[in-house]
Amino acid sequence: MRLLNGLGYANVRHYRGGLAGWQEAGGAIEAEGVEETEIVPLLSGPPESEPVVPVVRTSHRATARTPWAVRALDAFGDRSVGQLLSLWLGVVLTCGLLYWLADVSLLNDLRQGGAPVGHGWRDFLTAEYFSFVTATSVGFGDVVPTGLSRVLAVVEAMAGLVIFGSLISKFVSRRQDRIIAEIHQTTVEEGLARVRTNLHLVFTELQNIETSCEQRGWPAERMLIRVESAALVLVGELRIVRGLLYRPRQLPQETDLEGILVGVTLALQQLIDLLGNVPAGAARPQRLEVNLTTMAALARDICGECVPRAYEPHMVEWMDRIQGLAGRLTAA
Repeated sequence: MRLLNGLGYANVRHYRGGLAGWQEAGGAIEAEGVEETEIVPLLSGPPESEPVVPVVRTSHRATARTPWAVRALDAFGDRSVGQLLSLWLGVVLTCGLLYWLADVSLLNDLRQGGAPVGHGWRDFLTAEYFSFVTATSVGFGDVVPTGLSRVLAVVEAMAGLVIFGSLISKFVSRRQDRIIAEIHQTTVEEGLARVRTNLHLVFTELQNIETSCEQRGWPAERMLIRVESAALVLVGELRIVRGLLYRPRQLPQETDLEGILVGVTLALQQLIDLLGNVPAGAARPQRLEVNLTTMAALARDICGECVPRAYEPHMVEWMDRIQGLAGRLTAA
């Protein structure tokens, strides 16, 4: 970029104030090498207190238009299997009718065995037969087009291949969707099994802590450290359970969900009983207090009236039990 004025500076790097200082001093600026970008001021004569805001205009516009062929293929892809099949049959039958009408109008564009196809109903069936053969690109050669019917045959062959290809892709995609759904279902079942296992492990760990305290006389500090680790796992499982209840489209079977709710209830009850046996003067770890608060907040959201889906009475009963344990958890 060259700077031209009476001071004799030819390059902005020679001026200590830089480009901004040069402009403030009234120096003129000339841009070189700017071919595709033009900078036009937004205001021609702004007040001195208002800065000049430049507007950048590009010389060539970026066209984001989709080609018509891509749009046509997308239109075929958005249709259902039944719609595509109906469209393909409509094209075949319509073209067969046009072949026959061309023969009726004495064009005699279809020939079978070297002789023109006639004008009767059997000849109409022959025209439809040729249309089906053309649309499927089989081409037995027993019936051949001549004249303008060749153009129609080429157009029909192209349309038939595109539509039939879209139909085949629909069948393939349905198969792929079924496989993906089966994989997703297997993943969900494995996740639910993992949740049930973790809840059982938490319940067993809390029972072992209680037994060890009674038989070995563990101090409260040692017991609370182990309770803290079990509570951390229980918080994670409660988050998963709450997410399952508040996502109705991804809900598991009620039998599986009931087993999970039973595991949550047993683990919370065991935790409350264990915390009730802690001596009053024992200091709880700060992380345990945070986990208990989070656990109580998650448990309050699990109730029959809170979740977006209606459940059977026995399921609602387990949810209400969990919500009731949330209040006892904060008071424990």
